[in-house]
Amino acid sequence: MWRLITNQTLWIRMLVGTLLMGPMFFAGSLWANTALTLADTIIITLQRNPTIATERGKVTTAMAAVETASGSYDWALSYALAGSKVKTPGATINAFTKRIIETETDTRTTTSTFGAVRATRYGPTVTFANVITKTYADTVLDPTISNSSSLTLSIPLLRGAGKENSSIAELAAIKAVDAARLNASYQIGLNIRSAIDAYWTVLGAQSNLDSLTTTMTRATNTAQILEDRMQGGELAQTEYQRSLAELQLRQIDLDDARRALHTAQQNLILALGIDPKSAPSPPQLADTFPIPPQAQVLQALEEEALLKRALANRRDLRALNVQLASAVMQERKAKSDLLPQLDFEVTANTINPLFSESSDDIPRSFSDWRGMSGPNLTGTLTLTYPLGNHALAGVHKTQKQASNTLRNSVTLSMQSIRTAVSIAREKLISAQRKYSKSQTSLRILEVVAADTMRQMNYGEAGMTDLISVEDRLASVRLKVNAALLAYAKALSELRAAMGLLSSGEDPKLVFRAEDFLTLPSLEPTIAPPSTSAP
Repeated sequence: MWRLITNQTLWIRMLVGTLLMGPMFFAGSLWANTALTLADTIIITLQRNPTIATERGKVTTAMAAVETASGSYDWALSYALAGSKVKTPGATINAFTKRIIETETDTRTTTSTFGAVRATRYGPTVTFANVITKTYADTVLDPTISNSSSLTLSIPLLRGAGKENSSIAELAAIKAVDAARLNASYQIGLNIRSAIDAYWTVLGAQSNLDSLTTTMTRATNTAQILEDRMQGGELAQTEYQRSLAELQLRQIDLDDARRALHTAQQNLILALGIDPKSAPSPPQLADTFPIPPQAQVLQALEEEALLKRALANRRDLRALNVQLASAVMQERKAKSDLLPQLDFEVTANTINPLFSESSDDIPRSFSDWRGMSGPNLTGTLTLTYPLGNHALAGVHKTQKQASNTLRNSVTLSMQSIRTAVSIAREKLISAQRKYSKSQTSLRILEVVAADTMRQMNYGEAGMTDLISVEDRLASVRLKVNAALLAYAKALSELRAAMGLLSSGEDPKLVFRAEDFLTLPSLEPTIAPPSTSAP
């Protein structure tokens, strides 16, 4: 079951929203009358994204492989029924005439065999067999019956001895399930991150459009003022024409912003895993960008501490280590297979003497052991070793190379994690710095723009001064939006690099919407109460 952990307010909002708006979410338009939250984004992605379903399917496939491997240790029952008819020629001498008389004996035999065999996980194989033979001869009035039972234990002494050698397929399949769960958890987290990043991109595009709309409004008002002044003879025609040219440029910027918003909205729908036909109207967003903290807060996130937790949490790295452990185990098995095959087999059997079917004092079934002879014991020691043993030597070399390849993959993964953590941390610091500086610049330019407009009205400043200030003001607004977008994406990038997009493992994978708004902790996180995604 997928879970989404939230604070109490968000928990109530999600629960009510699920009950009241669940049908709307999955019947046509997903957000016709409501704004999309980060919590909604996580829930919808978990439910609708086909890539996530594929990752869960890989775990199911790995579990099926375990079932297949464990089937090698099931009891196998068998029953066989055989019959034969044999004519045996013979001869007798007549006691009176001394003549040889040719004879023929017609013998019919039916044999029913019940058997059971089971290979154990520790190497020995147990085999049980019970054989009932009924013989009919035309020279005998009643058929005769014999019964025998045997129990055989085959024990590998060298090659194949021990649980790790005899049940290697099952053990490897179990580790493959562990690796599949870890990889699925990691990949699902990346899909959630892609959806969240798409959410932030839409929010950034919408913020840019709002900023440019404000700029367009100011440019339109300025053009109107200049037109009035031109008609009053206070402004030259060329100055007014310049304002119109600037207005057209603002219109181009506005058109570009609308196109960027449309592209971002379509990419969000794709990241959610929704058919565009099910979402005809663009989603409106409810959440806002996280505000960067003070610079010293980010500086306190020491890179080595971040890396230490990343190496402990990254599920893809843990999956590689599980695969490496499995490969090393299979390498040991391949090395053990280089030993000679020495098997010991011991069989205990009982044999019922022949008796007539009409004899009431003779046991009639294998369940009655009276009159049985035995148990008889037979032991066999078998040694097999191919000269050169090239086939198994090649397997051992191949498996050894597979282990070395995985060791290299683990090393490379650790190096890439270190790089990813360092880059994400630097992006956070850079985004915070850009946000702080652009916010300061924005406040200053807003004052300057208002003062320049006042000066121009009194003839103390020209239109060129006003246009220059307005250009800078528009540019800084976009820089503020870009810094907020960069910070929000850097948060999810750092959490992805550290393996902290979620907690738990598939299928009990837990996501917290607020984790995409806050810095990761360097201490192990205790998960609060959770709500289940619908």
